[in-house]
Amino acid sequence: MSLFVASVGASWAPLGRLPLRKPSRIPCFNRPDGGASEDMLHALRKYRNWLPRNKRKVAQQMPKTGICQGFTLGLTTDYKVGGQGTPVISKATRAHPGLAEALCRGCRSANPEFHFTSIQVNLNTKYGMHTDGFDAGPSRMIALGNFSKGHLWLHDCRRNHWSLVDVRNTWIAFDGREFHLTEDWEGPERYSLVFFTNHLWDELLPEVQRATACYGCEGIWGCSRLKKRTVDR
Repeated sequence: MSLFVASVGASWAPLGRLPLRKPSRIPCFNRPDGGASEDMLHALRKYRNWLPRNKRKVAQQMPKTGICQGFTLGLTTDYKVGGQGTPVISKATRAHPGLAEALCRGCRSANPEFHFTSIQVNLNTKYGMHTDGFDAGPSRMIALGNFSKGHLWLHDCRRNHWSLVDVRNTWIAFDGREFHLTEDWEGPERYSLVFFTNHLWDELLPEVQRATACYGCEGIWGCSRLKKRTVDR
């Protein structure tokens, strides 16, 4: 299994008529993943019935697959106190530490130099065109399960080009602050995992840092090992 940085290989066209071309890819590394994807998929299936409905406005339901489901593991933002919010450990992480640990192990195995604070877990969720404007730098993504097609459309704002990237059983690196959307897929089960850094990670309270140790993820989520990443716009 390989990790690829997606470079852009298709021109812009109105949604619904996007040109299908062979994506251009720049390989970052090519390593055996040691069965990490199979372990992650096993864990996801184990916790499938615990996934709530995905309530994001851009989350859409595919015909014949049931409701779209999902939640965030790791750091999330609590806006109850007002202002720009406070970084906290998500309720899903506390409820399902085994799933958090399994997914962290999988990402560490394939992407040992990549640091992140959060994991967006999706099941049968088709995202419309959107950006994740509060991500603090690059993300990693992989899609798993019993499906075909279901590629990811990625936009490059500098070149105003799109690329169609295969994410099934394949790790990709991308900037979630660029426009992206999900291609339709065939099949009953499509999990997608996005590993990213919460934009408030550098404001993490010490007690929240210590809490991550409860989930076996302190080496990934601890601020001491994170480097703030920015991309010139």
